[in-house]
Amino acid sequence: MQSSPIQTSVIIPVFNQWDFTAKCLRSLKAHTPENIQVIVVDNASTDQTHAELDALGESLWGSSFHAIHCDLNHGFARACNLGAKAAASQTLFFLNNDTELTPNWLPPLLKALDEDTSLGGVGPLLLYPGSNLVQHLGIAFLPGAQAEHLYEYFPAAHPLIFGRRYPKAITAAALCMPKKIFMDAGGFFEGYKNGCEDIDLCLTLGAKGYRFRCVPESTVYHHTSQTVGRFDNDQPNSALLLSRQGQNLTPDIHQHALGDGYDIRLNEWLLASVCLSPERVAALDAGANGDNPRLWLDMLDREPLWEKGYDLLAGWLDAQRSFQEALHIRTLAAHFHPSKVRYIQLLKAAQKAGKPELAQHALEKLEKIATESKDLHRKAIRRVQWAKSSGEPFWEKLYMGWLSQHGTAAGR
Repeated sequence: MQSSPIQTSVIIPVFNQWDFTAKCLRSLKAHTPENIQVIVVDNASTDQTHAELDALGESLWGSSFHAIHCDLNHGFARACNLGAKAAASQTLFFLNNDTELTPNWLPPLLKALDEDTSLGGVGPLLLYPGSNLVQHLGIAFLPGAQAEHLYEYFPAAHPLIFGRRYPKAITAAALCMPKKIFMDAGGFFEGYKNGCEDIDLCLTLGAKGYRFRCVPESTVYHHTSQTVGRFDNDQPNSALLLSRQGQNLTPDIHQHALGDGYDIRLNEWLLASVCLSPERVAALDAGANGDNPRLWLDMLDREPLWEKGYDLLAGWLDAQRSFQEALHIRTLAAHFHPSKVRYIQLLKAAQKAGKPELAQHALEKLEKIATESKDLHRKAIRRVQWAKSSGEPFWEKLYMGWLSQHGTAAGR
């Protein structure tokens, strides 16, 4: 009896972290009834990976499993490119080993690619493990070529998550795309060192007219950044990305926000973040009368950007001496509304909860704020000049407004 054709080649680059790899492979097997090929590219691991990978993979997939053992750690891009060359399917799915699959993860991705030939790639909705909070729904760009995960930490059931959007880039932690498109683009650019490869590829394909989207009907849990030294090369990677893709790194976070009924504001050190309109803030604040933490929590589920809700709920939890829960709320508040005040609150909450690593994180943020807050008046003027020369009236108005409000104090 002839077996069904391989639908997808799943490519997993690994370096050590065997426990993550084994768990990922088992979840992949448990939740993928489709006929797939699994290719694990081992970047010269020094733990159990080398000894145990082949046996586990073959026990799960037999001849449909292929391990590539490298003599050197080639990094993410080279490992993925090696896996793609060995792929038998015309559809590739790049997957980090710090992920866990869920039922029916593959069909929605294949369906999206089949229905829309303009898509260069698609990804699942990535969630933080042990929660129903969004980790990745697409990448948005801020002025200064900064990138961030769009609507990170929103509840996965929020209606906004299911809107169809086409970000300029999506993460390669879980990226499904036609093999031909990947190979024609030259694969991942190997000049990067474990960072920015996915953004570079998406922007390269975007310049050719391809689009990207996350498909929320497909869900994968992602532990994020488990590789040792994952952020060691952030600065050179960012500089390389800017040199290669500077013309494509135009800000688009405001387009997402405005299209979803939100606004953009600048904090005291010129960082842009998504926020509620003043009218929406007033309506939510007015609806929070009384001492009703359940109501506040429900309101935050419906509107995660409601700033006063975090203060009300964290204050109530502190009074109940529920310091761990209060820390979680302060963490979300600092994420959605970054400011010096928020990080001071986060520092105090971490100290009360006995979480020294989070307290250190808050201290590092405060130190970074102090660095980034130097010579803000000059920075804001440069941003205004950039916005004018780049034909960005939204950002020109926003930075002019910041100068009007903060300019004198910032210039001291």
